[in-house]
Amino acid sequence: AGGCACAEGVHACRDCAAAWVRSKVGEQLARMPCPGGCHAPLGQADVRDLADDNTWARYLMLERQLYTRTSPFVHTCPRPSADGRGCPGEGELEEGETTFVCPLCFAMRCVVCNVESGPGSQHPTNCAAYASWRADNDRGDAFLGNYLAALGQARLRCPVCGREFEKDGGCNHMSCPCGTHYCSVCGDAVSATSPYDHFQPGHPTARTPHCQLFLGQ
Repeated sequence: AGGCACAEGVHACRDCAAAWVRSKVGEQLARMPCPGGCHAPLGQADVRDLADDNTWARYLMLERQLYTRTSPFVHTCPRPSADGRGCPGEGELEEGETTFVCPLCFAMRCVVCNVESGPGSQHPTNCAAYASWRADNDRGDAFLGNYLAALGQARLRCPVCGREFEKDGGCNHMSCPCGTHYCSVCGDAVSATSPYDHFQPGHPTARTPHCQLFLGQ
């Protein structure tokens, strides 16, 4: 049934080579060695020459999947979906681009910091601003952990309804389902319309110098 030769000049029966390609594609392999035994990889032109239309279509799909997994420029959407499989959106960034925008759900993600980005996120502008926020948050978490451990306070209580909360990080502005806003450091209720005023240095509602939005600032 004729023969074929790879780039290394190794000859093989054409029917055998075509069956080899079908077998490797059936094994979900986009990279396959020469069926003649020289171990040189078959190129895309070789596969096209040997594959039937169905095998070729499956091979191209495997090639795309391999490229998506290994290319530093191709990114898949990290957002979950209702069926639990995740959004199937993917896109390719140009060299130097750092923001991936899903073409399906339009979720934004910084591929450098590997976090959600854009308006309303903790990474709304650039990596430097996010790094600064993250550093403040980490210092606050560490300081708060030490502060609560020293005081023996594992739980916080709403000053109005008494509902208990366990705080394990983040800023010191707390909000309760009853509508009360309060400071997790001093425990006092703060303004619901301007709660962050309480955390400004020297503000008259602060009972302690530790009433900071992020402890340790």
